[in-house]
Amino acid sequence: MPTYGGLRWWMLCPRAGRRCGKLYLPNGGTLFLSRGGAYCLAYASQNGSAMDRSHGRLARLCRKMGGDYCYGR
Repeated sequence: MPTYGGLRWWMLCPRAGRRCGKLYLPNGGTLFLSRGGAYCLAYASQNGSAMDRSHGRLARLCRKMGGDYCYGR
């Protein structure tokens, strides 16, 4: 049951056979399927290396402090 009451609707992924909150149809796709089990879609942050994540954290910190971060300077 959701935190504030009400109902939550689930969908069943046709390929993975698991319930999910959203089904996706990426470019070139023919079926609406779940994110992880079927199309293996990943967020951009999941595709980067440890060095990419470090640079991302550093860039966010620089923006919070009012500066700009330029990798390679």
